[in-house]
Amino acid sequence: MLEIISPREYVNRPDVLADAGRYIKKYGKNVLILHTAKSLEVVKQQLFASLEKAGVSYELVFFAGYPNVEKAEAYASTYAKRIDAVVGIGGGRVIDMTKVLGNLLDVPIIAIPTVAATCAAWAAISILYTDEGRFIEVHANNRAPSLILADTRILMQSPVRYTYAGIIDTFAKWYELEPYLKLKWRDSDLLVTSDVAQRAFGLLIAQAGKAIAEAGKGIVSDAAVQTIDCILFLAGLAGSFKSDKPYRGAAHTFYNLSTQVFPAPQLLHGEKIAFGLIFQQVLLHKQPTEIDETIRLFANYSNLFTLKDFRLGNHSGQKIATLAGNISHAIQKEYLPQAGFAHSKQEIEAALYEADRLIGIGKEQLSI
Repeated sequence: MLEIISPREYVNRPDVLADAGRYIKKYGKNVLILHTAKSLEVVKQQLFASLEKAGVSYELVFFAGYPNVEKAEAYASTYAKRIDAVVGIGGGRVIDMTKVLGNLLDVPIIAIPTVAATCAAWAAISILYTDEGRFIEVHANNRAPSLILADTRILMQSPVRYTYAGIIDTFAKWYELEPYLKLKWRDSDLLVTSDVAQRAFGLLIAQAGKAIAEAGKGIVSDAAVQTIDCILFLAGLAGSFKSDKPYRGAAHTFYNLSTQVFPAPQLLHGEKIAFGLIFQQVLLHKQPTEIDETIRLFANYSNLFTLKDFRLGNHSGQKIATLAGNISHAIQKEYLPQAGFAHSKQEIEAALYEADRLIGIGKEQLSI
């Protein structure tokens, strides 16, 4: 079984928001815009003028906190009869919320990311949380955004921390698929997604540093366009294929389940994934030299975080033990055993502490 859910249009170029109205009016003339305070400030000058020029009316809704179905239902009950499309402006949370709402109302979804921290603008799924930021589920929407408007200039001028996190999250697409390539049977889903993920990995290694350095000087180059393409388009494309084979990765399992035990809202998604990827390498018994190489790579993008950075608070040992048990259950229930992940609670707890130790050593050696 193979199912592909992907956007209809993806546009990545500097100042594309000056033409936003022309693109958006194909999907709706009365739109609801979900936004955060910062994201609206970044886009409003170009976006509002373009919408008005195109004859697209809009209503604004300030979104804060975490996406979940209850919030989507509340929005739907208020706006269902007044809109024919929904627009999400900002990062992953507001765009995930917009996707749930658009699917609930059965109207086109438009994503305007203002940071390149994840591939949420492309993906059909939404990550849902409690109001306290604890993971609930990976919510399978029936449709992806119809339109993605990625303004390269805005994305590259956002705080570099977000782009670094997006780079790590894109790296994860390759790291999490690589263990399955040793399997004797490899279906088209695995082959295509791993090829795309590996290409994104290589392009980011080659282009991201240059793009970020140039963006700091106010230059938005082809390297910037390629960097954004990797984080939004290629990483998103790698996640667009849905088969009956559970190609799970331990980094995202760590991310999802860790938020249930210690939400750590001060860290971005990709920053937590960085720890999860080192943890995965320990689980897979990778050679110390390979783990050290990964740590040094992540240091280039300021993404080395120990358990201390998660601010576990009181009873930290108990929290780690609880997390280890939850991850053990997930691996035994959801993962293909042939991938070779250690899966007992004791092994996983030891791997969490070992990843923490190795990252700490790396930070000390690199004077971070």
